[in-house]
Amino acid sequence: MDKNPETIKQFLISHLDTSEPIFIVTDFGTSYPNVLKEIFGDKLLHQYCLLHLNKLIVRDFPKKTTVAQELIKYRLLNIFYNREKEIEMLRQLELKEREIIQNEDVYKALLL
Repeated sequence: MDKNPETIKQFLISHLDTSEPIFIVTDFGTSYPNVLKEIFGDKLLHQYCLLHLNKLIVRDFPKKTTVAQELIKYRLLNIFYNREKEIEMLRQLELKEREIIQNEDVYKALLL
């Protein structure tokens, strides 16, 4: 899809009633906020897609994480979707990981 601001404007104007309040969910396309505000003004409630918000969180962590890092990641992801069961499991694994960290050679082998 062409995310050119002019294309977005034309699409919205031709398919939506711009005089009515509206709720719109988008990805992080940089032109959306300004275009949407211009067209809908104060009648707009704009939010970002949960999939894209989750991707932003996941992208901030290394591919090979420690259990502690994984626990932090899941706590952040829990903001958007209930992941309490996963968090509890990770808490238990983190306790085991702390014990393993005591033996540095074993710990390094696990991270490889």
